[in-house]
Amino acid sequence: MAALLHPAPAAAVSAPDPEPDDLQELDGVRQENAELRALCMELEQALHEASLPGHAGGEDRLKEYEAMLEEKTEMIRQQHEQLQQLQAVIAELECQPGARSSNAGSAPREDELLALGEELERDRRQIQEDEQALMQQMREMEVSMARERAEMARQRNDMQRLQSEVRHEIERLERSGALQSKIEGLKNKLSDASTRRGSAPVASRAQPTQPVAAPAPPPAKKEGLMGRLFGR
Repeated sequence: MAALLHPAPAAAVSAPDPEPDDLQELDGVRQENAELRALCMELEQALHEASLPGHAGGEDRLKEYEAMLEEKTEMIRQQHEQLQQLQAVIAELECQPGARSSNAGSAPREDELLALGEELERDRRQIQEDEQALMQQMREMEVSMARERAEMARQRNDMQRLQSEVRHEIERLERSGALQSKIEGLKNKLSDASTRRGSAPVASRAQPTQPVAAPAPPPAKKEGLMGRLFGR
């Protein structure tokens, strides 16, 4: 910082005394620093809201953060240029011969510029750290969104597979029900046919009961025996 604020003395340059406009410019730089800090807080709040579960429009918000980050980077670049200009003004004031003795009010002016330069440098570093933290949060958010998209795709595939299995099972049950109806119909027809045939076999079995008298041959055997006894 000392090297930046106290560069090597160059050739004497006849620079005009600081104008009151410089103070307005410094106030403007301070105001820009405050705006940058407010912007950092808004970005952190927006990232926190975007990281909450069920947050809609995450990708749109991410694009918005990227645009805000680019805008913030540009503001940091402009602030860095203004800081370099202020350091150049301080260097010119230090190089002016007899500036402290000729102008009594120049010493407080130079001290104020030095203090402001250090403050701007601290703010610039803080903003850069905030920017790096914001970029890290955005990268983590992108990874989280990629994981959520992969999980949603996996769940969608599982749902489609389950839906297909259910549809096939319903079709199988419908086909099985139709086949069962056909089987029941065939069973009913077979039962009816068996009922109609039931009377004919009973009648055919009742007629052959007459030859049961066939055991009459034993008397024939007796006649043969008596014949053999009395005839011979």
